Amino acid sequence: MVNPKERLLWSIALPGFGQFLNKKYIKGIVFVFLEFLVNV
Repeated sequence: MVNPKERLLWSIALPGFGQFLNKKYIKGIVFVFLEFLVNV
């Protein structure tokens, strides 16, 4: 199990990845996609 601090650090490093750790895969995919879309 991942602790909350690790989830926070992953979310800062790659927005949306914290959602994967929380098992909210659809929301995580949307956030990761939007992050790449904004930064391209």
